[in-house]
Amino acid sequence: MNGYFALVGEEKVDKRHPVILKMKALVDEQYANGRNTVMGDIELEEMLQDIDFDFYRQLSHIHVHKKK
Repeated sequence: MNGYFALVGEEKVDKRHPVILKMKALVDEQYANGRNTVMGDIELEEMLQDIDFDFYRQLSHIHVHKKK
């Protein structure tokens, strides 16, 4: 998450953040159910949007403003 959205310092999302834990649980569930392919960035981004769109929008906003 931090690398994908280029988050640094206080912007970084801790791996114990509730949204990250929910994403991990969903990823783990997919692999437990037989998935054997790597999850791509777009798939993970869509998962984040489904879990908490406002949080996704916040991270995207930080990322977009850094590109300028």
